Amino acid sequence: MRRRALVLAIWLVGTAAATTMALAATNLVGNRVTDAPRSGSGSEVAAGSASTTSAAPSTTSTATSVEVAPTTPPGTGTAPTSGPAATSPTTAPPPPTTPPPTTTTGTFQSEGGTLGAACEGTAVRLVWASPKDGFAAEVHDSGPAELEVRFSSEEHESRVKVRCAAGAPMAEVEERDESSGSGSD
Repeated sequence: MRRRALVLAIWLVGTAAATTMALAATNLVGNRVTDAPRSGSGSEVAAGSASTTSAAPSTTSTATSVEVAPTTPPGTGTAPTSGPAATSPTTAPPPPTTPPPTTTTGTFQSEGGTLGAACEGTAVRLVWASPKDGFAAEVHDSGPAELEVRFSSEEHESRVKVRCAAGAPMAEVEERDESSGSGSD
């Protein structure tokens, strides 16, 4: 019976030590994992003849920054050398030499619908397009130099052309009544 208790005690100590080491390793690896996002594209257009207006979007800029934590506790000059949290010092990778591209978005309205466009530098892309009731949306140019979306119904057509100016989307909106001309393109 005594021998069985000794084997059980050794097994418990070994299991506790293995579990502690596994948790410490998982914590160390988990702290080094990072995430990175991004994506999107598209565009739409329509025909007719009437007025032309320019619109400036509301803009939103996004950028990322990285913070690097010290590898040794403040004031000690060395990493801990004992206990379950003892690890060798690590060095974070150097920050990128060029900043990530900034994306600026804008929303543009016409009689036939609304669209969202984004610029990364001089490249424009369609984020979304939503025609109003009775209108259909069609992409005529999807970028990267120009985006053109047409919203058309039996009586009316709205053309929204978007370009990037100084990194921000700028739109030209053309409204056309189909009854006033052929409107073919």
